[in-house]
Amino acid sequence: MVATNHPNVRVHPVCADFTAEPTALPFARKRIVFFPGSTIGNLVKPQRLELLQQFARYARPGGRLLIGYDLVKPPAAMISAYNDSAGVTAAFTLTLLQRINDQLGGTFDVHNLAHDSPWVVCHSCIEMHLGSLCAQRVSIDDQVFEFSEGERIHTENSHKFTTAQFDAEAADAGLSLVKHWTDEDEWFALGLYEAS
Repeated sequence: MVATNHPNVRVHPVCADFTAEPTALPFARKRIVFFPGSTIGNLVKPQRLELLQQFARYARPGGRLLIGYDLVKPPAAMISAYNDSAGVTAAFTLTLLQRINDQLGGTFDVHNLAHDSPWVVCHSCIEMHLGSLCAQRVSIDDQVFEFSEGERIHTENSHKFTTAQFDAEAADAGLSLVKHWTDEDEWFALGLYEAS
């Protein structure tokens, strides 16, 4: 769509694992790197710094990064979103165990685990967990794991930011703020940063 609507802009999509250095980027003195969504929030701080530094290298000095990230919301709104009554997030999380069963020969009984996603203020994130509903023994390949009732598996993080927090992390990676955009509720942000 960008290439169609802006024919004077050279667009080079890269289909790759974003945690690995791509091998074929077109030559340019500077670039605009676009990282939509809020995937950056699934990473812990050292991983975020490394990824932001990587994006700054891709952009080159004077180039830019346009990145999406989730903003901190009222805790009740975040908790209800990740512990939704329809069970969508729980089903998504339990799919992880089903994949372990299907692809790694696991023996998880998904009915013996319950999804829970608390808001952890000190880390500014929703932590997704699966809690064991009973004492159980699970094998994966030739390894056996024992879980006591109530023991939890931490499956994922979803960090939330203030714009000031994210700007500071971007600055640590050599990226200076150009502009923010947010939705009217200020629940999500797009930030445009320039690489130094």
